[in-house]
Amino acid sequence: MKKINTKKQPKKAKMFSNRKNIIISALALAVVTMAVGYAAFATTLNISSSATILGEWDVEITNIAFQGTGQAQDGSSTGYTSTSATFDCELYAPGDSCIYTITVSNTGSINAVLDSIVLSPSSTNSEYIDMEVTSKPNQNDVLAATNGTHTVVITSSYKELGDNVSAPVNTSRTLSSGTLIYKQANS
Repeated sequence: MKKINTKKQPKKAKMFSNRKNIIISALALAVVTMAVGYAAFATTLNISSSATILGEWDVEITNIAFQGTGQAQDGSSTGYTSTSATFDCELYAPGDSCIYTITVSNTGSINAVLDSIVLSPSSTNSEYIDMEVTSKPNQNDVLAATNGTHTVVITSSYKELGDNVSAPVNTSRTLSSGTLIYKQANS
């Protein structure tokens, strides 16, 4: 028969077992404390936003004015809308001129810049009429918000006949292309 040892564990082993339980309990308490601490110091931040454009874009033609020299007269189709200007000049004798001043205004609240400008009288219509752009804004010129203006001046003149004995009858010349393109200016 075998002898069973019923001896009690020594005090050292019991102490080691108690220490082990204390360490496990301390670690478990530390984990619980860290979780509670994280929850106490963690914050959820919510960010919301909106953007609204409050500026107003309003660049348009606001006037066309006629000035004549000699017998020149303003024709019947002269006029403008917010995006186009039309004029026709009646010239009767050498030296007559029609001068049209077209005003572009910015009544909006956003600065505009002249992105491109093309004003070209045709070269094929009449050898007796000079048509030229005598004043205009330059590309990249800023058109200030709230009543800033640019003007374009176009002059049509009846050339001197020189040695020609017969005057031309019912000849004309046109502005073959005329566009101004504005865009928002960088702030």
